[in-house]
Amino acid sequence: MRVEFGRYINGGAAAIELACTDEESSGESWPTASVNVPGVPEGHVAVKNWFEGEGIVELLRAAGVIEGEAVTHIASDYVSIPVFRLLAEALEALKLPEHEAG
Repeated sequence: MRVEFGRYINGGAAAIELACTDEESSGESWPTASVNVPGVPEGHVAVKNWFEGEGIVELLRAAGVIEGEAVTHIASDYVSIPVFRLLAEALEALKLPEHEAG
């Protein structure tokens, strides 16, 4: 698994996508790991952990992207979106000029 970092065009929040490496490629697509919602503090990310996003939190922890438990939750329609603190390497990657998510 490869973790790709960017920023959402609307609001500039952290955007995280997961991609298969060549060894893992089996034709399956990986979901976007983050959600663009208002109210996410700088240095944090809202994680999509429902439906196809189940297990994303554990993957991001294992990859060294987020730490600990959610610091807060943001209500959005029918879900409560967990917000996590980003680790130093992820914060550094967000400073690089990367692609921007929609």
